Formats: sequence, C-alpha cells, structure tokens
Amino acid sequence: MHVKSSRESFGFSMNRQCDILSGLMAEARPITIDEACSLRYLLFGNLKKTFTSGWTEQSFHFRSVPPYGFFQKRPGPCGVLAAVQAFVIYELLYGPSRIKADSGIIKLTQNEKRDALARALTSILWQAGDGTNALVAIRSRRIVLNAPPTTDILEPDGILEYVKLIYFECKVCLLDYYRNFINQVQDLILQRSREQRIISLQVRRFI
Repeated sequence: MHVKSSRESFGFSMNRQCDILSGLMAEARPITIDEACSLRYLLFGNLKKTFTSGWTEQSFHFRSVPPYGFFQKRPGPCGVLAAVQAFVIYELLYGPSRIKADSGIIKLTQNEKRDALARALTSILWQAGDGTNALVAIRSRRIVLNAPPTTDILEPDGILEYVKLIYFECKVCLLDYYRNFINQVQDLILQRSREQRIISLQVRRFI
C-alpha cells in the first residue's frame, strides 16, 4: 500500500521541481483587459456593474461569536464570502490541520483560523485552475491595466485597473504564499486597530 506524503496529499507533483520560496518571490504581472472583463462578468454578470463600498470595505475578518464566521459589513460580496466560509469550516472540521475534538470549534485560536483561511483560499483557487495552476490577484499602488484611452469596453472602477496577477503551478507554494500573506495583512489590521485605540484615548483626554 502506498502512503502519500504530505506534499502528495496536498496536490504536489513529485516529478516537478518546486521551490517553496518561489511562492514568496513570484513576480506579478498586470491584468489584461480581457481578464478584467472576464473577472467583472464573473462577479456581476455584466460589464456595467462595478464594485460598491460593500466590496471595497470587505475583508475576511472573523467574528468573535461564532469565531469561525466572517463578519460582513455591507450587502454585496455575499456569494464570495459564503463560498470561502464553507471551505474554512471544512478545513476546521476535516482538513489536515483540523481542530482537536476536545477543544471544539468554539475555542479557536488566531493561528487556527488563519491556517484554515489560507487552506480554504488555496483549495478554491486550485480547483478553479483545474488542479494544475492558480492565479492570485493583488492590488498595486498604481494603475497597471494597459487599456486604450478610447476604449469603452470597461469603464474604470478604481479596482480592476490596479490589479496584478501572480501565477502558481505548485499548490504547496500557493499555500505558503497565502499563509505569509494572511499573517502580514491581519497583523497590519491589528496594528492599525491598536493605533486607532491609542489615538482615541489621547483625544478623550483633551476633551
């Protein structure tokens, strides 16, 4: 009987040379006009609708009760949140790093939630790439979409024209990328939250 290694069970091809650091060092390329149109059509069903504040202000932020649930700020990205939420719960219950029966899903640590989210996003994107590759969209600090100035196919929305894409051919690298990315983002959010509380306390002292 052949017992799969951890890399094989997670979709790693043993005959393909893979550098784990490649996930962190992968270069991003600007999104094309065709990809931008396809993405908007996938999310909204047409090219006229665009991202509202419900999308731009949303993140994968866990609630305190229940600790495995996402907090949705405004209507809009319900479908995306529901899909990721389902995969997060699956990872917590049945994934490689599933929680222990004695601790229960109600007593989740921050690291357990982060790892479940990283695995959930990895599984979703890897399935979208037919189990062979994945594309990760990240936001650039400047406009990167190279669209003709006279085009009326896709109107600017403040989101898609800033998108860059990172291509992955290794699921382990994709997971490693998300683990580091999620840690950085959530740490930054926590840092900003602490700074806001400090500023709020300082302001109250002068009122």
